[in-house]
Amino acid sequence: MSKPAASDLLQAVGSWRPEAVSIFKAIVDEFSDVEALNPKAVEHRGCLLNRRALDNPHLEEWFEERFSDAQREYVLNHVHLWDVAWMPDDDARSAELTERLREFMPTLADFWRWSLAKQTGQPVEVWTSDDPEEYGPTIGFGYIR
Repeated sequence: MSKPAASDLLQAVGSWRPEAVSIFKAIVDEFSDVEALNPKAVEHRGCLLNRRALDNPHLEEWFEERFSDAQREYVLNHVHLWDVAWMPDDDARSAELTERLREFMPTLADFWRWSLAKQTGQPVEVWTSDDPEEYGPTIGFGYIR
């Protein structure tokens, strides 16, 4: 599977809300993994999963354990924005980018809600987290239960 281009993401965003394109343009070049910004949803064993989760070698282990579907979705569908952004070595630039990611997260969450609802035909829960005890700005999704 080829990596989607940033222009593909911007086109998708533009069809969602044209005024959001400038926000995405300002930050999308910082991402090494554009597909992480626009996940593709698939249903698997009653869960709504990011298509990439199907490549996880431990996927079936998650279904053999006594986890709820919501817990499986939480673990398999979250994206740490620090993992997909080009984080500079310079502490000041890194702090600046982290702040931009925090500002970007609500817009990204709105886009995910729109995009995932369009893919599934139903509303989808999208959550964000920026707990200082955790690993940076994080976003994820799952079925509304």
